[in-house]
Amino acid sequence: MVHLLRTTTAALCLATPALADLTAPQVWDNWKEMTTISGQAMSPGREVLANGTLTLTDVALSLEMPEGRVSGTIPLIAMTEQGDGTVAITLSPQYDLRMQMTPASGESLDFTLRIAMPGMVMIASGDPGTLRHDVVAPEIQVSVVGMIVDGVPTDLDMALTMANMTGAHTRTAGDGMAFESRFSADTMAFAASGSDPAQSGADLTLNASFADLLGTSASTGGGLTTLADPARMVAAGARFDSTYSHGGGRLAMTMISPDTGTFDMVGTIAAGQHSVAMSQEIIDYSGTVKTLDVTMAGDALLFPENRVSLEEFGYGLKLPMTRTETLADFALRLDLGGLDLGDLVWGAIDPADALPRDPGFPLIDLSGEARMLVDAADPAPGGSPGMPGDLYALTLNDLRLSLAGAEMTGNGAFTFDTTDPAPFGGMPAPDGTLELQMVGANDLLDRLVRLGLIPQDQAMFGRMMMGLFAIPTGEDTLSSKIEVTRDGSVSANGQRLR
Repeated sequence: MVHLLRTTTAALCLATPALADLTAPQVWDNWKEMTTISGQAMSPGREVLANGTLTLTDVALSLEMPEGRVSGTIPLIAMTEQGDGTVAITLSPQYDLRMQMTPASGESLDFTLRIAMPGMVMIASGDPGTLRHDVVAPEIQVSVVGMIVDGVPTDLDMALTMANMTGAHTRTAGDGMAFESRFSADTMAFAASGSDPAQSGADLTLNASFADLLGTSASTGGGLTTLADPARMVAAGARFDSTYSHGGGRLAMTMISPDTGTFDMVGTIAAGQHSVAMSQEIIDYSGTVKTLDVTMAGDALLFPENRVSLEEFGYGLKLPMTRTETLADFALRLDLGGLDLGDLVWGAIDPADALPRDPGFPLIDLSGEARMLVDAADPAPGGSPGMPGDLYALTLNDLRLSLAGAEMTGNGAFTFDTTDPAPFGGMPAPDGTLELQMVGANDLLDRLVRLGLIPQDQAMFGRMMMGLFAIPTGEDTLSSKIEVTRDGSVSANGQRLR
């Protein structure tokens, strides 16, 4: 939908002076070329040029996708030459797009997107080789009308509204059809209500809002044959980069089910950002969420109400996209800083308040090298099922698990011999070292025994295992150095275990 709107409105913000007069037919030719390149069709019922204004009526739109199609009609598009080298563009303040989705698995969907953009001002500038569109819109609303799921009509209504949106989109002609775009908005709100057919007819109400939105995107290189199929796009050599951020938001959801009763959830976020870079070689996701706070209550829960919070949630994932003969980098990072499970959850686990309730800090940061055996960017990948690649190196850059007064930290690095799987039962033979440190483990075991959560004999067994793999290095502090070699031997702190 985003790509279709971007092309049909050619989106986006305050015009720059042009070096030569841009004509309305040139802008229209650019639109037609871009829709063709992106796999769409755009055909007016009537086209009239008079007094510097190109008027297009009943403009039919269609987009065929692997698992569905989009179609609709814009009643009016007018492109007016301004006499200063720019072209002003107005569209019907409202038009509909029909979405018919038939995925290979899952539910089929048939619904209408009603797009309303009253008061929108769009200006085209530049020249046919580098054409820029700037837009200012007091409000943009996209509503879902007439949702049909697997042939059954539902009463589910959804609407997305953006206020005070500005944006700019610049397209450069030539090989690759490079573009750059940005948008900002004061607020974005989403609302949904109705019966959820996937939840046995449960009544659902959902409201979300975010402030100070900012987004950018750019693409270079060949391959913009279809913006609706990123795999085909990057397989042909395109690179796509996108960032998105917001200044905080709120989510409220209520679900009333005849089976489980009422469930309520309210969440707030102080800020968030997300970025993605995609090319034929690699895909790289990363993002952070600041100060996430969620309160839940409901008939089906074990507690009447509970609050869970995070000081920061961070994530990152980098993976190779194509089959490679040489080694390619990969990475994974997950950070749940300041995790607080809430008093009621802690109370159910520890009614005597015997455990420290300091916020937890689960963190894992991995990187490595692998040779890919499959081509994720190929729209019709071949190869036999199994492992997607051969692992050659894995580094634990950082590990931190902190909860209930105990903390484990660690790091390490391993290389893998894929030519000799025999020592490890068919797995590539590792060679490297893992170093771990645990603080407060014995104290935690004592507290768990006093609470009755684990019996004394299991606690003793746990201490024996820690003694096997770790050595004391301070007050209630244990350290462990695990070494693995390609011949299959494993040792802990110099003592051979295998």
